[in-house]
Amino acid sequence: MGSFVGHIDESIFFLCLAFWWMVNKFPRHIRSQWRKREYTTRVSYPLPTKKFIPLEAILKVLFPIGGLIGEFLTGGVALKDADGNFRKLSSMQHMSIYGLFLVHGLIDVVMSYGLPLPRGLDFLSAIAAFFWYGQSFGYHAHMHGKAELEMTIHVLPITTMYACSVAGIVELLDRHCFAASMTRIFCVLMLGTWFSQASFVMYKPFPLPGDILNPNWDQTDERNVNFIVASFGYHMILNVVIVTVVYLVCYAYLRFRGEGQNQFRRLTTCGDCPEENGFQFKPLLNGGNGGFEGH
Repeated sequence: MGSFVGHIDESIFFLCLAFWWMVNKFPRHIRSQWRKREYTTRVSYPLPTKKFIPLEAILKVLFPIGGLIGEFLTGGVALKDADGNFRKLSSMQHMSIYGLFLVHGLIDVVMSYGLPLPRGLDFLSAIAAFFWYGQSFGYHAHMHGKAELEMTIHVLPITTMYACSVAGIVELLDRHCFAASMTRIFCVLMLGTWFSQASFVMYKPFPLPGDILNPNWDQTDERNVNFIVASFGYHMILNVVIVTVVYLVCYAYLRFRGEGQNQFRRLTTCGDCPEENGFQFKPLLNGGNGGFEGH
């Protein structure tokens, strides 16, 4: 991860994951409200094709493998110097993170094909991966020699990583909790957008792999540090808006396809005073169907 490529790779992976979850989880939640059935979450989703292809699970294997290879090869393959002391300590921490995500991806692939593993092991492995992600970053950010700007960039997303792990625990215990699914999506989306900015702030993109610090950002300037802290809040605003917009787009798309027509007819016949006409409005995000229900 100690380069532009290493951080932008993380960003692309998390962004793809978050949007993939949104376009799969949101329509399922909307349909469950229309059909008055319980929403049920799952760790990953296959391609919507006749032939079963667990694309998400496969990508969860490929991305960590790429990261592991990159960390292993950067600066030579030896983990000890001539005196027998450990070297590449930062890379060793990174490899442990990639390793846990790789284990999760392999479990996800195996369970996707119905092999007899314990129910919930896919959730548990994801929970462990995100928990260690946050825990490791806590130590990684305070390693000797890190400038204040780099340290701040790595400290800010730690709570987001923990929150993603907690959301996974809630989903493991209650497979029908859509709020936990939204939290997981939001946290992973935050990591994606945050590491996009962090990549350009810390490193020059070229020449690849981009392991030269960006000279346009003074790593010790307190003004830069305070700006980065403020930026994290703006990322939160941006991602709340993105999640909301994508949900509404999914809702509109399903309407356009003709789904949920019964609810639409109720909406258009309720009049100006829905409660007086025997209807009650239920907000979409609060467990309702986004329209009016009769008493």
